[in-house]
Amino acid sequence: MLSLEDKEIDINTIRTDFQKKTGYQQNDSSFVNSSFKSVIDWNTFYEIGKDTLYVKVKVLDRLEILVSDSTRILLNDNVWIRGVKKGKTWKYSVLTFIPSSKTSQYNGIIISKSLHNGAQNISFYESNIKVPKALMKKAGKAPSMPTDCVKAYVNGYLNEISCPGGGSDDGNDNDPTYPGDPRDYQNFPPSGGGGSGGTGGEGTVPTYTEVPSETNIKAQIKDKPFALIPNIPCDIIKKWLATAKFTVDQTTESKLRSIEEIIKPGSHNSYLTNVQNINNAYSTVVNMDYFPINVSTLPIVNGKRLTPEQFIGHIRKNINSFIDTDYSEFKPYVYSGVNETNLWNSADPKNAVVAIDIKGPDNGSVIVSQYNSTGWTFTTIYEPMFGQHPVSGNRDFGYVKNSNGSYTFYTRGVDRLTGLDGNTFQKTTEFFSGEGYPFKQADALWTSFQNIVANFVNKNGGNAGVANQEIHRPDWSLVKDVIDGKKPLSSLSTDCK
Repeated sequence: MLSLEDKEIDINTIRTDFQKKTGYQQNDSSFVNSSFKSVIDWNTFYEIGKDTLYVKVKVLDRLEILVSDSTRILLNDNVWIRGVKKGKTWKYSVLTFIPSSKTSQYNGIIISKSLHNGAQNISFYESNIKVPKALMKKAGKAPSMPTDCVKAYVNGYLNEISCPGGGSDDGNDNDPTYPGDPRDYQNFPPSGGGGSGGTGGEGTVPTYTEVPSETNIKAQIKDKPFALIPNIPCDIIKKWLATAKFTVDQTTESKLRSIEEIIKPGSHNSYLTNVQNINNAYSTVVNMDYFPINVSTLPIVNGKRLTPEQFIGHIRKNINSFIDTDYSEFKPYVYSGVNETNLWNSADPKNAVVAIDIKGPDNGSVIVSQYNSTGWTFTTIYEPMFGQHPVSGNRDFGYVKNSNGSYTFYTRGVDRLTGLDGNTFQKTTEFFSGEGYPFKQADALWTSFQNIVANFVNKNGGNAGVANQEIHRPDWSLVKDVIDGKKPLSSLSTDCK
């Protein structure tokens, strides 16, 4: 490995020349390709003698392409600037490698784009041999190996990333726009080949990163609601099984149909309102939480010590008094002729719809899908006032009597992906692993529930203490590694029943 001082090519001189000839500015993220964002990484380069240089292009968007009906690869590390010196003049082009297999001989596409005149060329190779376009068309190659424009998925959306036009198509080495070929691919790592590396180091650039397709992912997680949390033992998961697998009954479905009829008479089951589907084969758990309060002596309200049934009822009817409403506020659903106030405040609130004013732009609604004297269950729904959540779930509120005569009051929730189609899995992973972590606010809300319930008991002649929370969620870095092809699909394997 040579240091920058040992280079036969002065990268800083090349950079200055490149910017002068092409007009490139480092803050122009669409210069290399207008279809995706990128920046040139001048610290990662490989040189071949004194007349050929490869500089890495760091792709900032997620760039994927199908190379068969079920195999995708990431192209993020496959875009490079090539500089070729002819006499005293450097000429520059962009090379994008799309290998269709991991074999030592190159199979696939190489896209070349001149940075001087914009000419683009798409070349096809099988076992290092260039295949004429006419033969590709005659062979009826799959859409992933196009004979015209090349399309790729940019952040999950299909975009055209290159179309041939101008330049030569005959591999003339004297033409700086000549198509890239396997010699370029073999000149530096990705392929493990041989140029001298810059500070990025040799062998640091994978070029064939196979990522599981949506079909692969679906097959792995089908009917495994806990597939995304493989590191949690099943004996712990069993605490949430009933909540995770609870389904609403027909009376709840009928209630939603009746609301629909009020909002839009004559809609005839157009499903303006419905329970968000958490029971399809691919609806996997992304959150399990439990927030308990131990109560050894129940509180006194209006001069009477409450029974546990009365206390859980008191909490329900006054729920906003037992949470920090800066995070969320619960109100009976009132919208377009529908008013759930009386039902929610009644002795039996089964099927009452409750609207939740959540801090920030996203609000949502739930329905009381289960109720008895020991508590109730909220189930998320789709409805026209707030629409749909990216996750669906059930949240229980209740109490249990302990062997020592005390009681544990709690809320316990399970959230699941509403479904999996298109690029939902990838987008959801980015959503949950990003800075705007969506459960952070919910954790604060239910922590406030614990503290306020315990304080209420203690201030009203009772005795209570906050117990340990239990929170289990996917390791989203692991999930992302699976999606990116860095870890096997078998990593998502928990199958608790």
